[in-house]
Amino acid sequence: MRRRIELDPRYSNRQLFATERLGGKYRTVSDAERGRRDNYEDGTVTALEVAYAVAPGSIGRALAGGELEPLPVPGRPEPGAPPNPFASVMPDEPEEDEAWTMFPDPADRPLRAIWRQPLPYEKRVEKVAELREWAKAALRPPGQESAGLPSQTVTFPSLILISG
Repeated sequence: MRRRIELDPRYSNRQLFATERLGGKYRTVSDAERGRRDNYEDGTVTALEVAYAVAPGSIGRALAGGELEPLPVPGRPEPGAPPNPFASVMPDEPEEDEAWTMFPDPADRPLRAIWRQPLPYEKRVEKVAELREWAKAALRPPGQESAGLPSQTVTFPSLILISG
């Protein structure tokens, strides 16, 4: 149970964990956690290792009385890892705001950062267009020019970004 909660505090609910991480196999999760049996098929053992985010072989060792060897929890830094140097510049984004509606692709984070700035609507539209043109120019093969933008030497546009 401890490992479930390490992965996500919501997983204190075994049924939710089984549904989200193991395709609804509640009985398998319950049996494994309580040590009720040790005769799982290889595919089930692998599925449990993936669900609990543990190293290969960990489930077998745990069923024999050993300890799980946890893998790093996705989205969390490993213990002792240096802090994210970009956290103050681009903190975790709020979700479900107007910027996400306008730019839903995860790769559009810079566009969402522009959209959240306290600028007039027209200025935000202008800055988003400027960033998109810069990106197109940066990706253009050498020797091809379009719309007056160079193909090799590209400088980042002067975006107005206000950090809070």
